[in-house]
Amino acid sequence: MFEKLFNRKKKELNKANVLNKYNDILNKFINSKNNSKLVNKFSESIFDIKYKLEKQNRTEKEDYLLAKIYIELGHRWKAYKFIKSKIRISNDDNKLMYEKLLNRINDLFQFNNTNYKDLRDYTNNLKLVTKNLESIFDIKYKLEKKKRTEEEDYLLAQTYIDLGHRWKALKFIESKIKIHNNDDKFKFESLLKFVNYLFENNSLEYKDLRDSEIKKTSNKLNLDNLTLSEEGNSIKFKENQQIIILNKTIIQKELLEELDFSFHKSISLNQFLQILDDYFIWTNSCSSEFINHYNDNFAKIEGRFGDLPCKKADINWFNGLSIDNVTLDLDEENNLLGYYTIYDYYNLNVGFEMKTLNKSIISMIYNPDL
Repeated sequence: MFEKLFNRKKKELNKANVLNKYNDILNKFINSKNNSKLVNKFSESIFDIKYKLEKQNRTEKEDYLLAKIYIELGHRWKAYKFIKSKIRISNDDNKLMYEKLLNRINDLFQFNNTNYKDLRDYTNNLKLVTKNLESIFDIKYKLEKKKRTEEEDYLLAQTYIDLGHRWKALKFIESKIKIHNNDDKFKFESLLKFVNYLFENNSLEYKDLRDSEIKKTSNKLNLDNLTLSEEGNSIKFKENQQIIILNKTIIQKELLEELDFSFHKSISLNQFLQILDDYFIWTNSCSSEFINHYNDNFAKIEGRFGDLPCKKADINWFNGLSIDNVTLDLDEENNLLGYYTIYDYYNLNVGFEMKTLNKSIISMIYNPDL
């Protein structure tokens, strides 16, 4: 009898120790959300704990831990459904405990894009949010590369929504709706209202700017990677080639097709390529010129366009720029004219048209129609 009692107490103690360990890991995961390396480290442990708890017969405390894990992993609908089921069967004290968790779920549904009720006063907040979202991007990249479970598919869909990636979210969720049964289909269909919110409010698509922060070196242009037009006075890049302009690596096929480089018939191809090589070296080290031009001409820029959130440009602003298309034209006097369409992350992703002459910026004109 005493041996049975001892073994039972020992089992209860071991279970309590395991539960304490699980809670400790969850707290470390919560406290590590500003550190992408730690988030990756603890997120795998949290998923392992979640899977174990879901499969076993749980105590009341383990139910509560599982509910918290669903919330911290952003599994909103699963958390909502699970907590509602616990509220129905719990006593008053435990019911109150779970009802408090429901408030956390409501916060989850108010995802990052809704934090800015007034987008005209958000530049400093956007810098902080962009930095904090790096760990979410790391999870996104990891999920995109691996063979995913159904739960991980759902997490990836939520991640696209939280990052404001509306087109990617829409395409991904619709693909899952087509292949799932009724229960799982409903789960993904429930996410569509959040995607619709992104479209209706033209919500900002958050960016991972870490690659833009890395200083890059442009490779010399190689004839093997180029296609010369029939007229012999313009070049295009072959598919899967890359080019670095404004310290941005351009490799997408669609964007490479938007690069139009032409030269006067009196200029040789080799001479044109040498001038381009020299020009690209300048564009990849001209962040100061960009920043100074924006700041020195801000009154004129804003006067033409209207109110812009970013009142003073810095290196974060430059890193947030993305190129849509570039036209370069070399005339008979060796003047290289550049025409750019660029989108400005820190100004609500509004586009502007920029003109350059040789190695100087002539104008930046923001255009709401871009």
